[in-house]
Amino acid sequence: MTRKPFIQFAFLILAVLAGVAGASAQSAPPRIFYSDLTSGPITGGETVSGYSGAYVTLYGNNFGTSQGSSTIALNGANCLRVVAWGTSWLWYQRIVVQLGPSCASGNLVVQTSAGASNALAFTVRSGHIYFVSPSGSDSATGTASAPWKTLKKAYQGVAAGDIVYARNGTVASGVDNYGATLNISGVNGTSGNPIAFVNYPGEVPLVSATGASRCLNGYPSGISYWTFAGIQWLLPNGSECLYLQSGNNIRFVANDVSCPTGAGSTGCVTTASDGVPFLDFYGNTIHDTGCPGSMTASYSSCGDTQKTYHAFYWGDFTGTLSHDLDIGWNDVHNVYGCRGIMVHPADGTAGREAYSYSMHDNHVYNVRCDGLRLANTNANKGSVSVYNNVMWHVGTGPAPSGQEANYACVYVDDGNGSPTTPVQIYNNTCYDGGGRGASEGNAGAFSAGVPSKFTNNLVEEISGEAYFDNGTPGSNISGSNNLWFGLSSPPSQTTSNVTSNPLLINLASGSTANLMLNSGSPAIGAGSASLFPAIDNNGLIRSNPPSIGAYEFTSGIAAAKPNPPTNLQATVQ
Repeated sequence: MTRKPFIQFAFLILAVLAGVAGASAQSAPPRIFYSDLTSGPITGGETVSGYSGAYVTLYGNNFGTSQGSSTIALNGANCLRVVAWGTSWLWYQRIVVQLGPSCASGNLVVQTSAGASNALAFTVRSGHIYFVSPSGSDSATGTASAPWKTLKKAYQGVAAGDIVYARNGTVASGVDNYGATLNISGVNGTSGNPIAFVNYPGEVPLVSATGASRCLNGYPSGISYWTFAGIQWLLPNGSECLYLQSGNNIRFVANDVSCPTGAGSTGCVTTASDGVPFLDFYGNTIHDTGCPGSMTASYSSCGDTQKTYHAFYWGDFTGTLSHDLDIGWNDVHNVYGCRGIMVHPADGTAGREAYSYSMHDNHVYNVRCDGLRLANTNANKGSVSVYNNVMWHVGTGPAPSGQEANYACVYVDDGNGSPTTPVQIYNNTCYDGGGRGASEGNAGAFSAGVPSKFTNNLVEEISGEAYFDNGTPGSNISGSNNLWFGLSSPPSQTTSNVTSNPLLINLASGSTANLMLNSGSPAIGAGSASLFPAIDNNGLIRSNPPSIGAYEFTSGIAAAKPNPPTNLQATVQ
C-alpha cells in the first residue's frame, strides 16, 4: 500500500480510446474497481471441494448477473472456486472466489463475452485463516468448524498475515477497553503480511453496543497494515464509530457505518489526533450520521448536531501528516451533522497541509454542508484530484445547530501554504449544490480557496443557488469544457463552456436520483481530451473526447443507481 493513491492519474487518457456502445447491460467489458483483500494464503481455511484458501471479494461492474460462460483467473490460471457472481453492492457488483492450492501470485482478470477486464494484482502468501461466529466459543480453536465467538478474542490471537472471517450476527458487543466495542491497539501487520477482519461470504457481521462510545478504537498506540471489510458498524449512542488514534496503511472496504446520534468535533469515521497516511477507503456506505433536530424510533431524544461533526473526517493535529489517501466508490448520504467527506489537517498551520490524495467515484447526497471538503490542501507537495464523483442535494442546510458553515458540492481551501499547483477537479456531476444559499458562510456548487482547475464537470443548479460560493469564483479558477446550467452566465474564468440542459435521467431528492445522461444530452462527447479518467463512475470506458460529467453516455447500458442499506435493523446489544 505504499503506492501513491493518486495512481488513477495513470489512467489519464491522452490517446484515442474507442467509445462504448451496446444493446444490453452486459455489452460493456467487465471492470474491476478494487478487492477486499490484496493478498492471502491458498490453504488453511474452510475446505470446500478441495479448495481451502482465503475468500476474496472483487468489486466492479459489467460482470453480468450470472456467471454463465464467464471466467475469472489468477496469474492466467483457472485456480479459483467461484462462490458468488455478479451480486449487487451499492450501484455496482461483486464476485466472490476462494483460492485453490495451485494459485500463484499474479493478476486477477475477469473474462466475459464482452472482453477481458483490467488486471488487479494479488499476492499469494502464508498466514493463518480464522473464523468468528456468534454461535462459537472463545475457548475454541478459531477454525471454520470450531470458530471463536468474538472479534475481541480474534484480535488478541492474530499475528501479521492472519485473516479472520466473521459470520452473521453480533460478533462484537459490550464494551472493550477505552469505552469501545472493539479496541485494537499495537497489534500490527506488516507490508507483506497485513491483518484482516472480513465478512464471511454472503453474511454481514455486526459490531455494535449501546454502552460504547466507539465501535472500533485504535487507541492508544494505533494500528498499521490492517483491512476491515464487509462489516456493519453501528454506534447507537456516540459520535466516533471508526476511530484511529494513529497508524498507517489501513484499508476500509465495503463497510456499512452509521452514527445516528453523532455530535462533537470529529466524525463518524475519523482520525483526529495524529495523522493516518496511506489509507484506502473503498466502497463503504456512511449514512444517518448526526441528528437533524429530532429523530424517530429509538433515537427520539437526539438533538441537533453542530457544524463540526462530519460523516468522514480525516484530520491530524500532531505528528504524522495526512497524505496518500485514496477515497473512492463510497456512498455517503443522510448527513445531519455537516460535511460528507472531509480531509482536514491542522487549522491554518503552514507546512501541515494535506497532499497526495484523491476523492473519486463517490456518490454523496442529502448532506447539510459540503459534499466533499478538501481543507488545508497543498498540491505543491503532491497531486490532489477530485473526479468521477456524483453529488446531489448537498449543502442543503439548515445551518447545523444554528451555526453557519460552507455549502457546496466541492470546497477546497488552504491553511498558510500558498500553493500554486492546482487541485484537479474533473468529470464530476453536481446537481442542487449549495441550496442553503445563506448570506453567512459560502454557498454554491463549488468553492475554491486555492488554485483549482475545473475540467469536464457537469453542474446543474436551481433558482437561488450559485455556481461558485457567493457567485464570485475569483482568480483561483481555471479550466474548460464544463457544463453550467440553471443559472445565468457561466464563470468567465473557464473556457469552452456548455450552457444547455444536460438532460439528466432523474432529479429526485433521495436514493432514486439518477444523474446519468439521456440520449441527446449536450454533455455527450463535449468534454476536453486533455484530462479525463479512463473509465466513468459505472466502470464504462470513456470515449475521446469524453462526455462531460461523471458518466459516459452509452446507449443500451442499463442505468444504475445507488442501493440504500438494507440491514439497519440488526439487534444492538
